[in-house]
Amino acid sequence: MSDTRAPDGTADVWQFLMSQLFVHNVCEALAYCRDVLDFKNSWIDNEDFGSVYNGTTEIYFSPVGGPVVPPNERGGGE
Repeated sequence: MSDTRAPDGTADVWQFLMSQLFVHNVCEALAYCRDVLDFKNSWIDNEDFGSVYNGTTEIYFSPVGGPVVPPNERGGGE
């Protein structure tokens, strides 16, 4: 991995983090993040998609119909 320091020696720092999570119930996921983790609702679309934010962190939620399987357990790849 290469060093990403600026010429003045300071390290680069991420300014924003965004992720997308697949959940069985988008409304429940939004409510949990709001009520337990102190996030704020960003938006929701027909209870099918939505997001929350807290500072510079934003999480998007998408519905999934079947089991949620981590990529390294799906098979067919390393």
